[in-house]
Amino acid sequence: MPCEGIEATSVCLDDIQHSSRYLPFDGMKESDPGRENGRYGIIPRVQEALSELRGIPVTDKSIFLPRDLPLWEEAKGFLDVRNNDEHTVVAYALARALLVEIPQADESVVLPAILLHDVGWKRIPEELLLLAIGRKPTRLDLVRDHEIHGVEIAREILERHRPQGVDIEAVLGIIDGHDTVKKAKNINDAVVKDADKGWRTTPHGMRTIAGWYDVPLSEVILMLQERSNPLMLTIPGRVLAEANTAAVDAELMIENYLGHGPQFKEVKPRRR
Repeated sequence: MPCEGIEATSVCLDDIQHSSRYLPFDGMKESDPGRENGRYGIIPRVQEALSELRGIPVTDKSIFLPRDLPLWEEAKGFLDVRNNDEHTVVAYALARALLVEIPQADESVVLPAILLHDVGWKRIPEELLLLAIGRKPTRLDLVRDHEIHGVEIAREILERHRPQGVDIEAVLGIIDGHDTVKKAKNINDAVVKDADKGWRTTPHGMRTIAGWYDVPLSEVILMLQERSNPLMLTIPGRVLAEANTAAVDAELMIENYLGHGPQFKEVKPRRR
């Protein structure tokens, strides 16, 4: 039977990828690399692919690759507004996970791009930041402004450090339009866009957005379902977003079925 057992996971997703709802990214053809042989499966080659990412062993618990740490140290000073520093850490981790499932994407472009994509918000007046996002944004012009500023700042950082093997112009090309251009320019752009938007669906992302606007998680979930999740471009990205959203939505409904909420609401911080 199809979809029976773990090994059938790639077959199930292979069926999904032929649905117009789950296009890998705008412009990908049926014959393009990655569509055949279940390359978008959730299970196959995960450990192997993780170990292939710049030679980092799967036992390494760091988020940032050594190549990108100098970029992070300099970018932090531009990311300390609107929780962009926290967002970047989580989005970078999501990008690494998506790269496992989309091996034809180039990590030397994707990871520096996701690390630097939001540095431009630093030049936007802080009191205006929340007007540029949300279900009913009123200052969409600021979204474009932060991309323009971001390209300028990221160029300075990248040209100062010149990370080995990184195509600076390719990275900047993704930062330029990462929010305002909905269609993907290429597979690297698609992965960055999905990691960026995918953050919204994580528990950290939902709590952060709910805190910005002082709204319940149920309203954040509605925003994700209506405005954000439909914009995911790759099959793994869409699956990640829909699964995360469904899981948090289900958690909110535990009380309806059990008469009480979840027993454990707080988690201890990770041991250093």
